[in-house]
Amino acid sequence: MRYQLVYLIIFSVTFLVTTLVIPWVKALGVRYKLLDFPDNRKSKYHIPKVRIGGLAFFIGFITSIFLLLIFSYFNNNIILDNNFLFLIVIISAGFFGIGFTDDMFSLSPIWRLFLQYFLATFICIKGLKIEFLDLSILKSSLNPIYIPNFLSIILTSTWIVGIINCINWIDGLDGLAAGCSLIMFITLFLISYSKSQFTVSIISLIFSAICMGFLRFNFKPAKILMGDGGSYLLGFSLAYLTILSGSDPIKGLDLRVPTLILFYPLIDMVAVIVNRIKNKTLPIYPDKSHFHHRILKAVNNEVLTVSILYLITIFPCIIVLSIY
Repeated sequence: MRYQLVYLIIFSVTFLVTTLVIPWVKALGVRYKLLDFPDNRKSKYHIPKVRIGGLAFFIGFITSIFLLLIFSYFNNNIILDNNFLFLIVIISAGFFGIGFTDDMFSLSPIWRLFLQYFLATFICIKGLKIEFLDLSILKSSLNPIYIPNFLSIILTSTWIVGIINCINWIDGLDGLAAGCSLIMFITLFLISYSKSQFTVSIISLIFSAICMGFLRFNFKPAKILMGDGGSYLLGFSLAYLTILSGSDPIKGLDLRVPTLILFYPLIDMVAVIVNRIKNKTLPIYPDKSHFHHRILKAVNNEVLTVSILYLITIFPCIIVLSIY
């Protein structure tokens, strides 16, 4: 079976499963009253919505991985690192579990942060970490910088936790986080495909299909929200996929890949943290200083706000694609 056919089948199945499961997830959320209610950070017109849409993400992800393993078993041309894939599935399940538990029971921010760092550190110890940095973009003659193991674990785990919360923080308007994630996953697929990174490209394509299927129900007016379970799963996937797609075995990590692909959520997080520190509040507690809050206040149109932020996400992705 050719790779192109595998891509097509995996994408189609993932999209269909996600789309078909969402109504069931919504009914489950309504039945058990797992709803997102208005608060002082939401519009007065905000209508309570089911907040466990991330469950559909996880079901779509697991289904596609299972199908991929079946293809690999019956076709020797499909080469997968099963140990790596198993580790990714387990850690993905862990991050989804943290978010999903918070969706149901409202964990404290401190507990969420502790559990996130625990899982991120665990996967770093298992080998997924930033060991070299490619600085040739500054000067072609510069050699890669080696990062000592201890610092590598701290850097990588902080990156993973940071991106998870970046995606969670931009999930403030209908279709915003899912749409921006879709753009970023498509970019990751194109880069990893051009570099013949099959496992990275197929996982990127899987999440592209998940986001596309979810957007049908999440774009304004949203019928369901991804919740922390969904945003944590997307955030973790973006964090490690940007590391893998941007890394070269000899040169190390090209910083242009993660920083340009994740440009919008990164600058949003930095701006918010600076603003909260300036106002003498803890960065982990929410407020209305995100870019989507500020743009919405200026244009007074949610769809226009989301469209503007899509464009802000697309432009850096086009730049990084032009490099590769």
